[in-house]
Amino acid sequence: MVKVSKRSSLFVINIFSFEKVKVEGKLSNELSQELGYDLKDRIIAEYQNYLDSDSTDEVTTAIISKIERSVELQTWSNGIVNMQEAVKLLVERLKNSSSSYGNLYTAPISENDILEKFNKAKENTLLERLQGNNIDDIIEYRSALMEYVRVSCENMLYAKLKEVYCCIANNDTFERLHSNFNGLSQYAQELKSSIVDCEPNDEWDKEYNRLVPTDFYYRNVENITAEHAFHMILLQFFAKNEEWTIENELMVNGEIQVYVSNGHMSAE
Repeated sequence: MVKVSKRSSLFVINIFSFEKVKVEGKLSNELSQELGYDLKDRIIAEYQNYLDSDSTDEVTTAIISKIERSVELQTWSNGIVNMQEAVKLLVERLKNSSSSYGNLYTAPISENDILEKFNKAKENTLLERLQGNNIDDIIEYRSALMEYVRVSCENMLYAKLKEVYCCIANNDTFERLHSNFNGLSQYAQELKSSIVDCEPNDEWDKEYNRLVPTDFYYRNVENITAEHAFHMILLQFFAKNEEWTIENELMVNGEIQVYVSNGHMSAE
């Protein structure tokens, strides 16, 4: 949405260019028709059309898709242990952002004030023609018009952002993700409880520690757990065998295509 803000600023600057109060490069004592009273309504309508050029549903769908992909990558990198809480926190922050944008409304100056300044700028009295100072009224009117348009456009932008954040926060994707992580967590606990305790085997432990140097990580990186160590070794395995995985279609477009079915690793 940053591009909207930049576009609106440039748009207003061009429409209200200081050149609009000049004639042949000199300040004019006559109000230009380009700075008519209805100019503000045309600008605001055009900006609203720009904001509506992408529907809220379209924007929401695009952002949700990116969030799902980010969640997938975070899950692959960090596991599912804290993902339920992370999803909950994300939804809370989205709702807070929606509320914050809703509180950013600023009341613009009244249209009566603008109309009064417009009439003064349009009326070039005999005294003003003699003194050549109607330009002061024109500049004051131009400034009021710019301020009215700026505030009105910002309010529309904030309203749009509030709506988008609200739609994202209330999207059923997060409920589904939360449910999926809960199911995975329960399934992992069930698997853990079904595992038969194995008798200690020094040879197996030695071989595993050679392949997954958990003790090394414990000594050098405090926050690395045994699970993280295994995960890192798994990633190294895929990296070292990248060409083979591509040839066997286990990696497609930079993504691993490996699935688990009936306890066996298989590629689809």
